[in-house]
Amino acid sequence: MDDLTQKLSQLDRGMRGVVMAMLVFTGVIGMLPALSTDWFEGVFKDMLGDKPLPGATQLVIGARSFFLMTAALVPIAGVILLALVRNSQWALYGAAGAILISLVQSAFCFIALWLPLATITFGIGR
Repeated sequence: MDDLTQKLSQLDRGMRGVVMAMLVFTGVIGMLPALSTDWFEGVFKDMLGDKPLPGATQLVIGARSFFLMTAALVPIAGVILLALVRNSQWALYGAAGAILISLVQSAFCFIALWLPLATITFGIGR
């Protein structure tokens, strides 16, 4: 029985390590669009001229600091949760929630930053 407990403990540590790596990865992916909003804003002004930006793009550019903080703090909270919560099930659920939040935020930022390009592309075809 002691051997089984030891193997389960090793499996638990391994799973936590993999999930921590996923949290760090999603945090980095989430920070990329938030850090590049200044650059995108300049490109948008050159591309669109006086035309207004789509609402989602305005939100991402206007709330840049919020998206940057969320991209940094949610994965950190997930890693802390994994490190401090002894119950593996709850720790992994919490970390999975943090990964989901990070991925949704990243997808929203990426889509919002590419909407002006899509608007121009669709306008060319008409």
